[in-house]
Amino acid sequence: MVRMLAPLVVAAFACQEVEQPLGDAPLTGEGGAATEDGGAAGSTGGTVGGAEDGGSSGELGDGGEPPNPDVRFVVVGPIDPASTTPRAGVKYSTDWIGADINGSVLAGFSASADTDSDFTTGVRFLWTPEAGTTRLPYSAPAVGMYAPSRLSGDGKSLFGEVMNIEAIPNGIQFGPVSFYRWTEETGDVPFGPSEPMWNGQIDFVSADGSAALGSVELQADVEAGDGHSRWFRWTESRGFELLTTLGWPARAGCSAVSEDFATMAGYGDDGKGFLWLAPDRVLPLTGIPEFPYCSASSISHDGSIAFGGCHDESSEGVTAFRWTEETGMVSLDVPSVVSATGDGRLAFGTDGEALYRWSATAGSTRLEPPVDWVMGRAYWLELVLGSLSDDGSTIYGQLSVTAGAALEPEQSSFRWSEADGFVRLDALPGHDESWIQGQSSDGSVQVGSSRLRRSASDAVLWDCGGVRDIGRELREGGAELSGVHLSWASQVWTGSTLMIAGSGEAGGNRVAWIAWLPARC
Repeated sequence: MVRMLAPLVVAAFACQEVEQPLGDAPLTGEGGAATEDGGAAGSTGGTVGGAEDGGSSGELGDGGEPPNPDVRFVVVGPIDPASTTPRAGVKYSTDWIGADINGSVLAGFSASADTDSDFTTGVRFLWTPEAGTTRLPYSAPAVGMYAPSRLSGDGKSLFGEVMNIEAIPNGIQFGPVSFYRWTEETGDVPFGPSEPMWNGQIDFVSADGSAALGSVELQADVEAGDGHSRWFRWTESRGFELLTTLGWPARAGCSAVSEDFATMAGYGDDGKGFLWLAPDRVLPLTGIPEFPYCSASSISHDGSIAFGGCHDESSEGVTAFRWTEETGMVSLDVPSVVSATGDGRLAFGTDGEALYRWSATAGSTRLEPPVDWVMGRAYWLELVLGSLSDDGSTIYGQLSVTAGAALEPEQSSFRWSEADGFVRLDALPGHDESWIQGQSSDGSVQVGSSRLRRSASDAVLWDCGGVRDIGRELREGGAELSGVHLSWASQVWTGSTLMIAGSGEAGGNRVAWIAWLPARC
């Protein structure tokens, strides 16, 4: 029997940050939280760990001031959970799992395969400009490995799963046995159902870390052949509660929540959705008779407004809707809603051929991509949840265009803004694909990757001046990348200097990195 990890758990972690000057203190081994002496964030020297021969890594450079103080670079990973240096023959994979809203706290996770067993293990970490990389307590797999999955918006609470891993006659059994919340004040505080778990994950965390929402499969249900997920809520005041004890329909999933978790959207096995309003009120989304199958995809911060989509019996007829307590469900002249502003003032959707923008003052507007982008060929526009800027002025997406006899469509990213309309986010010279991963909260800068199809990708950003090669600009600005190839960027924060976080490769290991570049517009 093999139990699978919860879908949002990426294995386990270990890390090392290399930045100059680092000081001479050795890394702390297994045990309590340990802070690596990070010095001034983002200087340029250092050699990245993870050499091909698996030898000693993480050697420090000679430090010194970077030629351009606005161009800085930090690499995180690898480090072994039980050793001060990476071990020979071990592969490491370090990833960011979240950040606070200001980019002042980043959480990560670096997995390593244990050569002495069949287990994958690792250590959680936090990164801050003041302290550099802080390794959180590590537990051996047999004790319970703490894998992180969500960081609160204020950067003070880290949530995740406690993973149990053990060998059994027919393979390896591993999966979460409980959940946890970590804060600097409390350390790890486990929580979960009173009955044994089979699987589970945390899907939503409140901005202040006082509440979490997720799903769990109970071992008794699985053994009885009924392994459906049960949704739960955890709060500081009430602890762990299955939502069914609060009036939540059995076997129903959750698709959206308000900031205080007092309004939540759910959906049942029958494809019909509902809204749950604290403390225990359930409102079926059945206000549009000709479209009986409805579900909400977005809820305003205060829970007073919800957006979603409906379809008819054939699934060919579709419409979006907006709900308030006063109006109930109101059909919109939009086929779907993917993202909406936190105040419910603006919403965007797509039918694959065009974008649709809805506003409370102007109603719906159809937005078609420029003709010369597609040249009469078949194409598909895609938006993702979270692609809308905070003020609703900018949204990004992906454009796929049929490329004649080619098996794979042409891929390019785009943004749409009130000021500029559709703007193609071009690939780097010599490349033919661009892929977007995220954008700044104000929508002025996007980040992602560029590549020649089926080849390695390069991390890029896009601003008002077009595409920028992050690795090249770092090198030209005097930053020493120490053999790191910057594969893609996933997060960005704006100001007079841009702060970018992403993933890369060094010596056969995956590493996480942070870069700072001057803003040019």
